[in-house]
Amino acid sequence: VVTRPLLHNGRVYFGTWGRKFYCLDERTGAKIWEWDNGHASRMYSPAAVFPKAVGKRLFIVAPDRFMTCLNAETGAIIWRKQNPEIRVRESMGISADSTMIYAKTMDGDLVGISTSSPDMEIVWKGNYNLGYEISPTEIIEHKEVVFVPTQSGQIVAFSRETGNLLARYKGGNGLVTSIIPIARNKIGFSTMDGKITVLKFKP
Repeated sequence: VVTRPLLHNGRVYFGTWGRKFYCLDERTGAKIWEWDNGHASRMYSPAAVFPKAVGKRLFIVAPDRFMTCLNAETGAIIWRKQNPEIRVRESMGISADSTMIYAKTMDGDLVGISTSSPDMEIVWKGNYNLGYEISPTEIIEHKEVVFVPTQSGQIVAFSRETGNLLARYKGGNGLVTSIIPIARNKIGFSTMDGKITVLKFKP
């Protein structure tokens, strides 16, 4: 297990490099269900994703370039889709109003996927391309700004309202490993080369 598990409605959700995704009882630790994406190679495991849930829907992405929506209570597939034009990988997040799942593609695009649609419906797009990207770190929305991690130590900020690029800041030379809101107008982030940066911004 390499990411922070999701706690949702009394359950714990996480993936592993053993090709499995698990749902446990938060109080007892008992397994409620497990899900396998069907790949023989562990390299396609849903392990580096930070899962997100809205109501009875759970969302994950993985190196197999599928986005999957599961029933959070049973583990049953609601929809599962791979789109060659939207090559999602592992980096995703959730909008502040829970209406969208943000997903970063390998080709450097940022998209918002509806959390209520019966299929993988794109309802929002960022208007700046990041270039080839495989950083799995969580995307964060804070005070109507969408902060996107990169593999090159750079944080890229988009407007939640318009999708426009607001700012870019390079905090190190290693992959961004976390983004954490720490005040109304501040975020902190860390990079794999051991640096911690705090940014002040105008909401």
